[in-house]
Amino acid sequence: MPWLPIAAGVGGLLAGALRGRSQKKEPQIVQKDVRTPEQKALQKQMAGIYREQLKDIQSGDALTRVLEEGEQHFEQHMRPGIQQAYAGPGTFWGSDRAQAETQGQQQFMDALRQQERQREQQVMQGAMGLSGMPTQFMHGIPPQEGIVPSLIRGIPNVLAAYLVGR
Repeated sequence: MPWLPIAAGVGGLLAGALRGRSQKKEPQIVQKDVRTPEQKALQKQMAGIYREQLKDIQSGDALTRVLEEGEQHFEQHMRPGIQQAYAGPGTFWGSDRAQAETQGQQQFMDALRQQERQREQQVMQGAMGLSGMPTQFMHGIPPQEGIVPSLIRGIPNVLAAYLVGR
């Protein structure tokens, strides 16, 4: 059977020529939502909450409100305690008492400012984390070939296996 090696060579050439001619198909990209309906509803609700908090932060209303409430709290609860600590003969209008009130108020307000900054950072991080929550994933579907190109590509392998097995 001298014609068998020639047929294998011609089959290989034919497969190579057909493979070169065929147009390359690109894989199809598919996007799928990975969230459940409950997750979608929660994400929408959280986005609304963060949106309101961010408006508050950007306008400065949040810090103003915290400082006003802090001032009231200091006046109602903390200043009387400082005044009682300095009660006694010659200390009511003394400079030590005035200095203690001033320093106490300043330290309290600084602590409130710091806490509000931390809260603002948490809100920003939460909003950014929410926006970075995966909602979709993408994957490629390889192009599908017809039966004829697959068969033609397999001919040289079949012939080679036949020749080796002889």
